[in-house]
Amino acid sequence: MSKQNAILQPLGMAMILALGFGVAIFLLVIWGVAIYETTKKPHSAYEEVLVLKDGTPVIYTYDYYDGSTKTDYRTLEGNTLPSISNFRDRQIDMTILPGQDTFKDVRLPLEGISRTGMIALGNPWRTLWYFIHDGNREGKGYFIGYDLESKHCIGFLGRNGFSQSMPAAEDQFLLDARKFPQVANFVQIYSESYNAPSDANLLFLLSGNQVMRVDLAAQTVTPLMKSPDIVSLGRMNVDNADPEKNVPGDLIYNHYLLAVRMQDRILFINNSGKRVGDYIIPEELRNRSFNMYRMDDKKAILVYEDRHSELTYDEKIAWIDASGKIIQEKIAFTHSDARKPSIAENREITLSAPSPIVAPVVGMIFNKNHWINYSEAFYIYMSNSWKVLLVIVIVSAVLAWICNHRQRRMALPWTWVWVGFVFLFGVPGFLAYRFHRRWPVLENCYVCGNAVPHDREKCSSCGSEFPAPAPKGIEVFA
Repeated sequence: MSKQNAILQPLGMAMILALGFGVAIFLLVIWGVAIYETTKKPHSAYEEVLVLKDGTPVIYTYDYYDGSTKTDYRTLEGNTLPSISNFRDRQIDMTILPGQDTFKDVRLPLEGISRTGMIALGNPWRTLWYFIHDGNREGKGYFIGYDLESKHCIGFLGRNGFSQSMPAAEDQFLLDARKFPQVANFVQIYSESYNAPSDANLLFLLSGNQVMRVDLAAQTVTPLMKSPDIVSLGRMNVDNADPEKNVPGDLIYNHYLLAVRMQDRILFINNSGKRVGDYIIPEELRNRSFNMYRMDDKKAILVYEDRHSELTYDEKIAWIDASGKIIQEKIAFTHSDARKPSIAENREITLSAPSPIVAPVVGMIFNKNHWINYSEAFYIYMSNSWKVLLVIVIVSAVLAWICNHRQRRMALPWTWVWVGFVFLFGVPGFLAYRFHRRWPVLENCYVCGNAVPHDREKCSSCGSEFPAPAPKGIEVFA
């Protein structure tokens, strides 16, 4: 065997063993952490922008911990507001108007329950209607109703109205699957008229290039408007409007109007399709999704995400007029889509990979999923876990010293290679070093008396040749 192969083969075996021991340690640590996590109390939090009726935007924070909730409000300047018990009464209702940037992220085709929507009628419920979609981008769908008492099918609703059989493909609603999961493209309104029965229920949906009104209680379908430029639909609460100015038949229960988002503007129509107002969308926001707060016929507030990367974005607020001019714009807060690893999680990474060279690499890669670049990810990891990593380095140095002592005691070559291997790979490396070969038995030399390995012909301490073993009478000599 060449001198090079004399180290490469055992070193290769040790690398394979180190990988196996490393995986075993990683799984054990992760398993232990998972068990520990089950003992921790649940916690979640989120933020959103809300607007008061006087036009003041506030940041609402919801914090849930161990079954209890905490909410607070703060201004854009960061000042905490006093507790607002009747905040919903002081808040303007928003309408969600998805744009092209939202549609492109929907995975197609839709699967399972993603292809269905349920609407209940009556108080208590007496009828259930389901909308069934085929899940495709250029998709089709229809309504099917069931009586809850008899469990029998009531019938079907398609573009041509009610029937006792499933509508043919050409009679079904045309609904882009990218828009179907968006709430604003399947607008549901309850009790639309002051004189309507308690179970009155209207739906508005975008079928192809048409806005259609579906009255499930009356089992009728009515086209309201048609345009190839329609992007999405939303419901706009105008409860601060003057009731005397509303035409009978408008969406006047709490004064709702239907917001129809076009390519360049937002139209407001009543439930008969009559146009009652519009806003131009600022050019820089025409492809973005946003929430709209309508102040009056001349002013509105748009809240949208301005992304810096796939991971972070600014929640922005834009004040606009009816002509689409941005009067003012502010950043409410900066948010990260991905939850950043905590200090505890980074320390757990170090413990799961107890190696001075492997732990920083794994930690940097793990943090890279949440930060912008590798240098920042490495800095965050080291800031969070340098103490644990220092302990790992000390342990690895001790194990390397043990390796050095063993190599010298056994009088083995390539000591510096094995010491470096154990130090760099830490605990898995030391275990691999110990188990990568059979170790010789140590016995005392008959000349110098030192404990030395007897897997060779001469004493590694004094150089004396070992005596031949005493004959047992069973030897065969050729």
